[in-house]
Amino acid sequence: MKKLYTGNLFLPEYYTVMRIKMQDLVRENNTKQFKNILQVERSHLSKISSKVSSTSNIDPFFEFFGEFN
Repeated sequence: MKKLYTGNLFLPEYYTVMRIKMQDLVRENNTKQFKNILQVERSHLSKISSKVSSTSNIDPFFEFFGEFN
């Protein structure tokens, strides 16, 4: 897997950090913060996805966070 730098972390590490953060919010039942982060991250990952491949049909957000939707 090609690593893509997102600003603070490379993409695989970024997904790991975000999964942990989202799982913690689910455990805490913090729906307001969860929804805010969800919206921001979907936008952020959409931009990353378009940079990686304009022809790909894979939504990286769904691939890694789909079970939370």
